[in-house]
Amino acid sequence: MVNADAKELAKFSELAHRWWDPGSEFRPLHELNPLRLEWIDNLASLRGKRFEYQGIPVAVTYHPAYLLRNLPEKAKAWEDLLFARRCLLERLASGSAELAF
Repeated sequence: MVNADAKELAKFSELAHRWWDPGSEFRPLHELNPLRLEWIDNLASLRGKRFEYQGIPVAVTYHPAYLLRNLPEKAKAWEDLLFARRCLLERLASGSAELAF
């Protein structure tokens, strides 16, 4: 099964040769990359830490699209899920939370 649109593929194929040229119309994207990479690095450093947002426990992990492109990273996402599970079980054991479905 192919889920690619031929028109879309043609459009992006035409742009591909200019995409990596920092002097092209894509220059703003190149200029944003250092900020983007810094943000990603900072976010990645939050993995394995406990957070709450408006009283809701939160665990930082990877975006599913990233995992599809980087299969070896799935092991880290599994570690994140196990961490989130441990946090939830600890909260339940302490009596400070209950599961509501």
